[in-house]
Amino acid sequence: LDPADPPLPRQRCAVLVLDVVESVRLMQLHEDAFIRRWRRFVQSIQTRVLPMQDGRLVKSLGDGLLATFPSARQGVDAALAAQSLMRGLDRDGETTLPPLRLRAGLHLGDVVADGLDVYGSDVNLAARLASAARPGEVVVSAVVRDGLLAGVDAELEDLGELTLRHVAEPVRAFRAGPPQPVPGAAALDSSLGDLDGPAIAVL
Repeated sequence: LDPADPPLPRQRCAVLVLDVVESVRLMQLHEDAFIRRWRRFVQSIQTRVLPMQDGRLVKSLGDGLLATFPSARQGVDAALAAQSLMRGLDRDGETTLPPLRLRAGLHLGDVVADGLDVYGSDVNLAARLASAARPGEVVVSAVVRDGLLAGVDAELEDLGELTLRHVAEPVRAFRAGPPQPVPGAAALDSSLGDLDGPAIAVL
């Protein structure tokens, strides 16, 4: 490294890595159907998910993708939307192809970005978190957790310290799921809607 080289410009963002579980086996058995469903998935990500969360699709690898978002909340929203989207394609897609299950990892950090890719150890950590997820899950780092309102942005389950491949130190991780509706909220809204005048509700 030349000491005269200026430091690389970095930007803080949420890095999302998604991949298809057992993609090699499924591709070998159902190549055309797999490719068709994956292409529909990526198109929907580009047109329906990324615009809503100010996301950037960095690259699609044919059985996985890398995307970035300005904030942890936007990254989690996109990851959960992607899981829901794939489940919908499984129901409506090729009948010969088994359901495709995604693993997702999300980390918030400082990366080097250009027009082709994003670089840095924080990108690698997002990929390692994805590898720790079970099919259909989203696993996030503690830094992402700190940028969320638990129970509002997502339901979070503490996974403790995970030992990840090629990561020197254990990483605190959390499983993220869709926020659950408040019990009784729908019934309360319905009852308030029947009132003709002002009312006070005590919770």
